Formats: sequence, structure tokens, C-alpha cells
Amino acid sequence: MTRAEGDGMNANDIILRMRQVYEVGSDSALAAALRLAPSAPSNWRQRNRPPFALCAAIARERGISLDWLILGIGDRKGARRGQVQDDSDAVYEASPDIAGRITRFVMMWGVTRSQEELIWLEQHLKRTVPEYRAWLEEGSSDVPEASGYRREARGAQGREGGE
Repeated sequence: MTRAEGDGMNANDIILRMRQVYEVGSDSALAAALRLAPSAPSNWRQRNRPPFALCAAIARERGISLDWLILGIGDRKGARRGQVQDDSDAVYEASPDIAGRITRFVMMWGVTRSQEELIWLEQHLKRTVPEYRAWLEEGSSDVPEASGYRREARGAQGREGGE
């Protein structure tokens, strides 16, 4: 099953929040502020394809929350660097295969999403996971032997959990 680009996200809502950020009253004024063709916001709305890479750049430049801009979640003001804002009351359950679940999700995302959405996801990871940013800056592209990490993680868990 594939997911349509922009599915589950309303481009109109994102455009309205972009207009709030730039304090403009129309799509054409937003396009002018972004130095784009006047028809750009209308095209995003008609196709329901928000410009995720542009949203990431706006959030970074303007210091606003990407979650707010894209999803309408939380406060407009972005969290401080390295912090994640979660205003939900969700209960998170640990799974024995957390890394596998995350890996499968990223692989699914990579084959079902547009290039802009992939850029958005990576920008979000860089912003919220300092270790990911550092890993990229080191030029790391190889995946280390997972068994060594698993041993270290189990050892830390055993020390914390009293095993």
C-alpha cells in the first residue's frame, strides 16, 4: 500500500500558517515574500502537496516550530536546539524491536514519499537528534555492526534496571 504525497496533511492549513509567519494576507503576497511565482501557493493547494523542504527552511530561518508549521501541533515558537516538544498526552510503549520498527518506518517512508518529504524528515532528524547530526558531520555512511551496540545497550539497561 502506498501513500499519496501530502496525504493526511492539508496544504491549505500549511499555507495559512506560512502566511501567519510572513504576516501577509494573501497567497500572492506570500509568494512575493518567498520570491516565488504568484501561482506557487495555489499550485500547492490544488495538488495538496505542501513544500516540505521550504517549510523546513522557513522554520530554521524564522525560529518557529516545524511541527507547528507542518502539522499545526504545539506552539508556533520552536523549541530550543536539541529539544523536542511533545504536548500530547500519548502513552509510549516500548517494543522489543524499537530499532527495527524505526528502520522499517524510514524504509517505508523512503519508497512512498516525495523527495521534499525525505528532505523534511532528514531536516527534522538533524534538528531533534544531535547524534544524527554529529554522525553526518563525521562523514559516517557505514552502519556499524549492530551486535556491538546491542551489547552496550543491554549492559546499560541491566545497570539501570537492576539486573
